[in-house]
Amino acid sequence: MILHVSVCAEEIQHRILIKSTPPFTIKDSQGEWSGISVDLWKEVSHKLGIKYKYEESELSHILEDVSQGKALAGVGALSVTSQREQVLDFTHIFSPR
Repeated sequence: MILHVSVCAEEIQHRILIKSTPPFTIKDSQGEWSGISVDLWKEVSHKLGIKYKYEESELSHILEDVSQGKALAGVGALSVTSQREQVLDFTHIFSPR
């Protein structure tokens, strides 16, 4: 999961970009999301008071939009690289490899 650094509890509904990457993010037949990363995001957003809506997206758009502040966070199995860490903050690894 990646989160834009300007996060704050506002009364607006933030864009959260998400990509299907089981078991981290799973979209069911009704369009509802579940999974390890979804559970983590729900906990983070609840504690910070963030209102949000999911938008399904491709990895390249997730990285670009979050780094440019066009989306608040990206949720899914996102690979950490030194280049990406220069512009994005990632969660610590929370799943065995």
